[in-house]
Amino acid sequence: STGAEVAIQRSGPLDAAGLNLQPGRVWLGMNGQLTQTPPESGHDTLLGYATAEQRLYIDISETILLED
Repeated sequence: STGAEVAIQRSGPLDAAGLNLQPGRVWLGMNGQLTQTPPESGHDTLLGYATAEQRLYIDISETILLED
């Protein structure tokens, strides 16, 4: 809601229930969701890698514009 504080994490381990990840790379999906499928078009933003089902190690790479 308006005026509420927000915590932003830009690097390091993030533990959160409901991530449901497999160990491996994690990208930013087309609609802002986490995905473990590399993009084939649009933007390629590697967010980091999963080390467990509920753990994402955040290590954001520069966004790359992919050709369609």
